[in-house]
Amino acid sequence: MSSKSDSTVIGRRVLATIPSERILDLVDQLDLRPSPGSAPVFLVPLRSLKQKRDVESFVKSAPPATISLLLEVIGQEALATIIERLGDSSGNPTYEELLTVMNSLLVDGGDPVELRAVCGHVVMSSFPAAPHCQQLLINHPDLMLP
Repeated sequence: MSSKSDSTVIGRRVLATIPSERILDLVDQLDLRPSPGSAPVFLVPLRSLKQKRDVESFVKSAPPATISLLLEVIGQEALATIIERLGDSSGNPTYEELLTVMNSLLVDGGDPVELRAVCGHVVMSSFPAAPHCQQLLINHPDLMLP
């Protein structure tokens, strides 16, 4: 398993593969006004990105929690489908089960960007499937990081 520092590097690398326009479009849709329970660790960097429009600097400097949140939002629909297809094993799938689901999603027209975002979020969150997602980001031809 990777360290927290390694998982942050992976999350940043995943976010860097997402087109800047897609990230900015997403941030433009977010309500970034302070509200009870909203954490400044999320709001401040996202507000800065919304104003400055500098995705490259954001990817390099944003707090890990903010990176993970963006990856989660980008991949939320794909994650729901992955969980559904994994069924009872969704809490702790084997590598083969996860690979089969990822491949089936790609064959069905799944967006590699969203699937990569799911993997990045899973790795950063240290979920049980984190080692499998890390392996997919290293070896899967459609999901590997440059």
